[in-house]
Amino acid sequence: MGLEELLAEAGGMGRFQVIMVVIIFIGKIFCGWSMFQMTFAGIVPDFHCETDDGPGHEALPSNVTLNSCSVPRNTSDPTSGNLDCVTYNFTGPYKTIMKDFALVCDQSWIKGAVTSIQMGGLMVGCISAGQLGDAVGRWKTNFLFVIILSLSNISAAFSPDWEVFAACRFFIGIGIGQYYT
Repeated sequence: MGLEELLAEAGGMGRFQVIMVVIIFIGKIFCGWSMFQMTFAGIVPDFHCETDDGPGHEALPSNVTLNSCSVPRNTSDPTSGNLDCVTYNFTGPYKTIMKDFALVCDQSWIKGAVTSIQMGGLMVGCISAGQLGDAVGRWKTNFLFVIILSLSNISAAFSPDWEVFAACRFFIGIGIGQYYT
C-alpha cells in the first residue's frame, strides 16, 4: 500500500482540510508582500540636483543629465570643479523611500542597509518564535507576532525618517520570521 492509498483510506482531502490550507496560506501572502516591499519601495526615480545657485554658476549646461549628484560650477571653466547638491528634485509618479528620505548619492547605501536590518529581524523572529511558543503556547505567540507585524507595517508607512523606517523594518522581519517558522 502506497501513500496515496493510505491517504484515501484515511478520508482524503475534505472540505475542512481545504479551508485550513486556504487560511494558512492567506497569511503567507501578506508576509510575502512585506518581504518584497523593499524591492518596490527602493526604486530610485529620476532626479536632478538643485544647488544654491551661488556665484560662478550659470544655467545648467545641456550635457548635465538626470540622476547626477553634482553640477559643474562654471560651464566656461572646466577646472572650477562641481557644486554639491543642496536638495534633489525628483520626477516621476513613484512614491518611494528613496524619494521620501532623499536616499540618493552619498546616502544610497541606506536602501541595502534597511534590507539587511530586516533580514536581521527575520533571524531574531525565527529563533525566538520557537522558544516563545514552547514557553507560553503557540496561539499566544502567533497572535503576538501578528500584532507586531501589523503595527510595524502601519508604523513604517508613516515613518518620519529613514532611521524609524529601518527600526520598523526590523520588527517586520521579526513578525515574518515567526510566521515562516
